[in-house]
Amino acid sequence: MGCVSRACPTACRTSTCSGYAVTRGYCAICLKNNPAPPTSNYKFRVAKDPTKLLYDRMDWKGPRGTRALTLVMNPLCQHTHGGLQCRYPAKAVHHLHDPKDHPELMHSPANLVAVCANHHQGGQRGETQGYLYVPTKWYGGKEYPHIDQFGQLMLPHIGQPGERYAAFFGNAAKVIS
Repeated sequence: MGCVSRACPTACRTSTCSGYAVTRGYCAICLKNNPAPPTSNYKFRVAKDPTKLLYDRMDWKGPRGTRALTLVMNPLCQHTHGGLQCRYPAKAVHHLHDPKDHPELMHSPANLVAVCANHHQGGQRGETQGYLYVPTKWYGGKEYPHIDQFGQLMLPHIGQPGERYAAFFGNAAKVIS
Protein backbone atom coordinates (compact mmCIF):
# COMPACT_ATOMS: atom_id res chain seq x y z
CA MET A 1 0.00 0.00 0.00
CA GLY A 2 3.02 2.28 0.02
CA CYS A 3 2.87 2.84 -3.80
CA VAL A 4 -0.54 4.50 -4.03
CA SER A 5 0.55 8.02 -5.06
CA ARG A 6 3.02 6.79 -7.70
CA ALA A 7 3.76 3.56 -9.56
CA CYS A 8 5.66 0.89 -7.68
CA PRO A 9 9.26 0.43 -8.85
CA THR A 10 9.95 -2.66 -10.94
CA ALA A 11 13.16 -4.59 -11.33
CA CYS A 12 15.44 -4.08 -14.31
CA ARG A 13 14.80 -6.62 -17.07
CA THR A 14 18.50 -7.55 -17.24
CA SER A 15 18.74 -10.75 -15.22
CA THR A 16 22.09 -9.93 -13.59
CA CYS A 17 21.12 -6.36 -12.56
CA SER A 18 19.61 -5.40 -9.20
CA GLY A 19 18.57 -1.86 -10.20
CA TYR A 20 15.09 -0.47 -10.73
CA ALA A 21 13.61 0.08 -14.18
CA VAL A 22 13.47 3.62 -15.52
CA THR A 23 12.66 3.33 -19.25
CA ARG A 24 11.67 0.36 -21.44
CA GLY A 25 12.16 -1.97 -18.46
CA TYR A 26 15.87 -1.15 -17.99
CA CYS A 27 17.64 0.70 -15.19
CA ALA A 28 19.72 3.79 -16.06
CA ILE A 29 22.96 1.77 -16.33
CA CYS A 30 21.54 -1.08 -18.46
CA LEU A 31 19.67 1.40 -20.66
CA LYS A 32 23.04 2.64 -22.01
CA ASN A 33 23.99 -0.93 -23.02
CA ASN A 34 20.61 -1.62 -24.68
CA PRO A 35 19.81 1.20 -27.11
CA ALA A 36 16.33 1.49 -28.55
CA PRO A 37 15.83 -0.33 -31.87
CA PRO A 38 15.63 2.01 -34.86
CA THR A 39 12.11 2.99 -35.81
CA SER A 40 10.95 1.65 -39.11
CA ASN A 41 9.89 3.90 -41.95
CA TYR A 42 7.95 1.04 -43.56
CA LYS A 43 4.65 2.87 -43.87
CA PHE A 44 6.35 5.79 -45.61
CA ARG A 45 8.20 3.52 -48.06
CA VAL A 46 5.02 1.59 -48.88
CA ALA A 47 3.01 4.78 -49.35
CA LYS A 48 5.40 5.91 -52.10
CA ASP A 49 5.51 2.54 -53.88
CA PRO A 50 3.86 3.06 -57.31
CA THR A 51 2.55 -0.52 -57.39
CA LYS A 52 0.91 -0.07 -54.00
CA LEU A 53 -0.80 3.00 -55.40
CA LEU A 54 -2.16 0.88 -58.29
CA TYR A 55 -3.65 -1.60 -55.82
CA ASP A 56 -5.21 1.20 -53.75
CA ARG A 57 -7.13 2.68 -56.66
CA MET A 58 -10.89 2.17 -56.81
CA ASP A 59 -10.67 0.68 -60.31
CA TRP A 60 -8.87 -2.26 -58.65
CA LYS A 61 -10.24 -2.62 -55.13
CA GLY A 62 -13.61 -0.87 -55.37
CA PRO A 63 -16.95 -2.73 -55.32
CA ARG A 64 -17.05 -2.54 -59.13
CA GLY A 65 -13.30 -2.76 -59.59
CA THR A 66 -11.35 -5.38 -61.48
CA ARG A 67 -10.65 -7.46 -58.36
CA ALA A 68 -14.34 -7.69 -57.43
CA LEU A 69 -15.39 -8.43 -61.02
CA THR A 70 -12.82 -11.20 -61.31
CA LEU A 71 -14.07 -12.84 -58.10
CA VAL A 72 -17.72 -12.53 -59.18
CA MET A 73 -17.07 -14.03 -62.61
CA ASN A 74 -14.79 -16.77 -61.19
CA PRO A 75 -16.21 -17.76 -57.77
CA LEU A 76 -14.13 -20.95 -57.48
CA CYS A 77 -10.37 -21.19 -57.27
CA GLN A 78 -8.94 -21.53 -60.78
CA HIS A 79 -5.96 -23.64 -59.71
CA THR A 80 -5.83 -27.13 -61.22
CA HIS A 81 -4.04 -30.16 -59.92
CA GLY A 82 -4.02 -33.42 -61.84
CA GLY A 83 -6.53 -31.99 -64.29
CA LEU A 84 -9.09 -31.22 -61.57
CA GLN A 85 -10.07 -27.72 -60.54
CA CYS A 86 -9.83 -26.74 -56.87
CA ARG A 87 -13.31 -26.49 -55.33
CA TYR A 88 -12.60 -23.90 -52.64
CA PRO A 89 -14.07 -20.41 -53.04
CA ALA A 90 -11.74 -17.83 -54.55
CA LYS A 91 -10.59 -15.20 -52.07
CA ALA A 92 -7.74 -13.45 -53.90
CA VAL A 93 -6.85 -12.38 -57.42
CA HIS A 94 -3.34 -13.27 -58.57
CA HIS A 95 -1.45 -11.59 -61.41
CA LEU A 96 0.47 -13.93 -63.71
CA HIS A 97 2.69 -11.00 -64.73
CA ASP A 98 3.53 -8.79 -61.74
CA PRO A 99 2.22 -5.20 -62.00
CA LYS A 100 5.65 -3.98 -60.88
CA ASP A 101 7.07 -5.38 -64.10
CA HIS A 102 4.06 -4.86 -66.39
CA PRO A 103 1.61 -2.26 -65.04
CA GLU A 104 -0.20 -2.27 -68.40
CA LEU A 105 -1.53 -5.76 -67.54
CA MET A 106 -2.88 -4.76 -64.11
CA HIS A 107 -6.52 -4.98 -65.26
CA SER A 108 -6.19 -7.46 -68.13
CA PRO A 109 -8.39 -10.53 -67.51
CA ALA A 110 -5.85 -12.63 -69.41
CA ASN A 111 -3.34 -11.81 -66.66
CA LEU A 112 -5.66 -12.52 -63.70
CA VAL A 113 -6.61 -15.71 -61.91
CA ALA A 114 -8.96 -16.03 -58.95
CA VAL A 115 -7.50 -18.33 -56.29
CA CYS A 116 -8.32 -19.56 -52.81
CA ALA A 117 -6.18 -18.65 -49.82
CA ASN A 118 -4.32 -21.97 -50.02
CA HIS A 119 -3.22 -21.42 -53.60
CA HIS A 120 -2.40 -17.73 -53.47
CA GLN A 121 1.33 -17.30 -53.37
CA GLY A 122 1.36 -14.08 -51.39
CA GLY A 123 4.55 -12.14 -51.89
CA GLN A 124 5.57 -14.10 -54.99
CA ARG A 125 6.05 -11.54 -57.73
CA GLY A 126 3.79 -12.58 -60.57
CA GLU A 127 4.99 -16.15 -60.58
CA THR A 128 2.85 -19.15 -61.33
CA GLN A 129 5.03 -21.55 -59.32
CA GLY A 130 4.43 -24.08 -62.11
CA TYR A 131 0.69 -24.07 -61.36
CA LEU A 132 -1.88 -24.44 -64.10
CA TYR A 133 -5.19 -22.60 -64.10
CA VAL A 134 -8.57 -22.99 -65.79
CA PRO A 135 -9.50 -20.10 -68.12
CA THR A 136 -10.56 -16.81 -66.56
CA LYS A 137 -14.22 -16.12 -67.33
CA TRP A 138 -15.17 -12.57 -68.24
CA TYR A 139 -18.11 -10.55 -69.54
CA GLY A 140 -20.01 -11.69 -72.60
CA GLY A 141 -18.96 -15.31 -72.08
CA LYS A 142 -15.35 -14.54 -73.00
CA GLU A 143 -12.72 -16.85 -71.60
CA TYR A 144 -9.01 -16.19 -71.29
CA PRO A 145 -7.11 -19.50 -71.25
CA HIS A 146 -3.88 -19.91 -69.29
CA ILE A 147 -2.98 -23.33 -70.74
CA ASP A 148 -2.26 -24.02 -74.40
CA GLN A 149 -3.42 -27.10 -76.35
CA PHE A 150 -0.31 -29.01 -75.25
CA GLY A 151 -1.00 -28.50 -71.53
CA GLN A 152 1.76 -25.90 -71.17
CA LEU A 153 1.40 -22.67 -69.25
CA MET A 154 0.40 -19.78 -71.46
CA LEU A 155 1.09 -16.27 -70.21
CA PRO A 156 -0.75 -13.26 -71.61
CA HIS A 157 0.70 -11.12 -74.36
CA ILE A 158 2.52 -8.03 -73.12
CA GLY A 159 0.97 -5.29 -75.23
CA GLN A 160 1.70 -1.65 -75.86
CA PRO A 161 1.06 0.93 -73.10
CA GLY A 162 -1.88 2.31 -75.12
CA GLU A 163 -3.69 -1.03 -74.74
CA ARG A 164 -3.62 -0.78 -70.95
CA TYR A 165 -7.33 -0.64 -70.21
CA ALA A 166 -8.77 -1.50 -73.61
CA ALA A 167 -9.83 -5.06 -72.74
CA PHE A 168 -11.24 -4.11 -69.36
CA PHE A 169 -13.23 -1.05 -70.36
CA GLY A 170 -14.32 -2.51 -73.71
CA ASN A 171 -15.97 -5.48 -72.00
CA ALA A 172 -17.38 -3.45 -69.11
CA ALA A 173 -19.03 -1.03 -71.58
CA LYS A 174 -20.92 -3.93 -73.19
CA VAL A 175 -22.51 -4.85 -69.87
CA ILE A 176 -23.48 -1.29 -68.97
CA SER A 177 -25.10 -0.48 -72.31
